[in-house]
Amino acid sequence: MSSTVSNSWAQETPQIPNWIKNNAGWWANDEITENEFLNAIQYLIKNEIIVISDIASNERLTPSIDFSYKKMVPNWIKNNAGWWANDEILDSAFISGLEWLISKEIIQVENKKIPTHGPSDVFFASGMNVKKSQLTFLFSNLFDVYGFNDDYVWEFDEEQGLRQLWISAVIALNPEYMDTYEQIAMWDDPHNVAVVYPIFTASAYQGYDLGFPFVSEVRGFYNHYRGECECTTVKIISETDIYQTRYQASGMGIQVLSLLGYTTLTDIDVDQNPDILKEFDSVIMLHNEYVTRTIFDAVTNHPHVLYLYPNALYAEIEVNYDDNTITLIRGHGYPEPDIDNGFDWEFDNTRPYEFDEQCLDMQFMKIDNGWMTNCYPELRMNQEPIILSAIKNITTYSGE
Repeated sequence: MSSTVSNSWAQETPQIPNWIKNNAGWWANDEITENEFLNAIQYLIKNEIIVISDIASNERLTPSIDFSYKKMVPNWIKNNAGWWANDEILDSAFISGLEWLISKEIIQVENKKIPTHGPSDVFFASGMNVKKSQLTFLFSNLFDVYGFNDDYVWEFDEEQGLRQLWISAVIALNPEYMDTYEQIAMWDDPHNVAVVYPIFTASAYQGYDLGFPFVSEVRGFYNHYRGECECTTVKIISETDIYQTRYQASGMGIQVLSLLGYTTLTDIDVDQNPDILKEFDSVIMLHNEYVTRTIFDAVTNHPHVLYLYPNALYAEIEVNYDDNTITLIRGHGYPEPDIDNGFDWEFDNTRPYEFDEQCLDMQFMKIDNGWMTNCYPELRMNQEPIILSAIKNITTYSGE
């Protein structure tokens, strides 16, 4: 598939925002960097002032933009930017220069076609109260992956240039992989397996900025750890909060397993009714880092648990359901810096396994009441059928 930059915008040219023209002038006068100027170009592409279309099918593509600065922008483009900022050339002449940059791959545009199946064919995980209009299609692999509109940041990488980093992701079944799903899903399996979604952990990570250059107004435990506030009590997120889909909350993991037919519980369900786990043959724990003593006892006393993510059962919290808050009690260096696991759990596997997110050598290790992994599989859950097959085999295996 090849792509080109369409001039369809010229038939009904959108108004180019003044701030982009200002940026062009500043860049021409060396008041801002080339990188900062090209960041503004992303606005033009995203808002279809520059439109990307497929030559062969003439279908509109949704661009995922990756700017590369390995090649220098020619001086004539910079001159054009200055002339355009001073109203010495038309908008069309300036846009033509940008089209040239894309055609020469100085600005690299990676295009991904929206899946051919229609909205009625899109099946999101249970509990994902989202509309397709809220989402931007990102890519397809074993599942279709979407991002929440505008829930991304731009990060400059020395090797890759300006990268668009999506903070949260929503996945849906990909109809092309139905045969694979039949092998790895629990849809027709007689075993009763529950996966416990970590709402408490998602709540604790509010305000955790993932290393991105923005500051959240919400405060969580990690703001306390960084000395930014005395915030060891935080609000519990709602079931529709965007934090539920994020990396620290094992948002990809819960969506994948829910789509594949595993029964989903929340840690709130277990805290309020710990005996509920006795109804299941096996239990899967995700990144359930922050749990109550009630949850810890219920999980560690169950005979068949898969601790799919390292760092589970790491810190003790207390829940106040009247004011909808959790409070850190013990663990993660609190209240004393030498306190590691808040339950002094002998099977804690946080270090070093929590920090291996590539999972290139993923293994399942036997412990007294089940199995543990040696890596943090969040980034692989929507890509690797072999991992999902192993999860099914372990949780449905009745032997020792």
